[in-house]
Amino acid sequence: MGHISPVIVHEWIEETGGAEKVLEAFAGLLPDAEITCLWNDAQTRFASSTVRQSPLAYTPLRRTKMLSMPFQPLMWHWVPGRYDFALISTHLFAHHARFFESDPEMDKFIYVHTPARYIWTPELDPRGRGLAGAAARPVLRRLDRLGIRGNRSVVANSRFVADRIRATWGEEARVIHPPADVTKIVETDWTASLTTAEAELLDGLPAVFAFSVGRLVGYKGFDIVVDFASRTGVPVVLAGAGPAENALRAQAARTGAPVTFVGRVSDALMFELYARSTAFLNFSVEDFGITTVEALASGTPAIARNVGGATEIIEDGVSGVLCDPATADLSALFERAAALDRTAVVDRARLFSAERFDTEISAWIGLDPPDSRRDTDPVPLSTTEEL
Repeated sequence: MGHISPVIVHEWIEETGGAEKVLEAFAGLLPDAEITCLWNDAQTRFASSTVRQSPLAYTPLRRTKMLSMPFQPLMWHWVPGRYDFALISTHLFAHHARFFESDPEMDKFIYVHTPARYIWTPELDPRGRGLAGAAARPVLRRLDRLGIRGNRSVVANSRFVADRIRATWGEEARVIHPPADVTKIVETDWTASLTTAEAELLDGLPAVFAFSVGRLVGYKGFDIVVDFASRTGVPVVLAGAGPAENALRAQAARTGAPVTFVGRVSDALMFELYARSTAFLNFSVEDFGITTVEALASGTPAIARNVGGATEIIEDGVSGVLCDPATADLSALFERAAALDRTAVVDRARLFSAERFDTEISAWIGLDPPDSRRDTDPVPLSTTEEL
């Protein structure tokens, strides 16, 4: 292709996260591209790339995403660098990026994790429900619509998000689902990497249990996971940490729910928990849901809400069960999931592989098809700190 100087744009870089898995894939496909972001909270990540941060990175605002939000569009409207095209990973304002030293008509390939939930769908994300958020929302919505302009091509990470893009920005987007390391998950013997303490934890778990993992925040639906344990009596192992942990522990104690909280876990322990569990639980309204794909790749069927990205990942009655957890017979659903063929479950996960993602992104931006995936991963596989 004629382009010689690409740039990769990302909101901010975290140690873990589903968006960072996409960024990792982009950097693998464009190894010579600079990465520009608002700030980088994972300094050892992407060590082989040049990572440029905005002036916000050198202020206290980087610690509070909501307080920094009014300043973010300004940062994106004045990005230095001379580039031929931009590959943009956005879930807030990164798609606003303007490169004042580059051709204003340069190609921009915009990969959308979601139009900002704080602004457009606060009912799905309480971070946008406060008085300040409500007051700023009309202005931020106008700014966000103006940000989609120029010579652009837009891709959504799910049909669910493509529908939201149409409703909010008035744009049509094709769909390329995010990558999951399906091959690595399937082929790795995770027990070889367990510590003694991790092996003892696994040995102490019951033969039948459900598993859930993620950042423990209110909008992720972990209160429903605890309710599942209370209503069914099925033991649940819950991995992850976050501000809702104390409330979830109190809920479990109050209801007598058999929930084991294991905190943040290593990749080895996480994938062993996926594989040994009878079913994976995800009751969040996900834009996509990479943890659900990881569960399927481990051979474990998922029980999830019949809404959002889960409906694109799970083939109901084949690789998992879709439901309304408020009204469903959860015990019956668990039994249905437990009876599913685990080979068919893994086969479903292969549809969302990293290899497939590389091929589809390469075709989108005009790269030659990749010969193969990278042999090594620069960072762990964990995706529990999802946006």
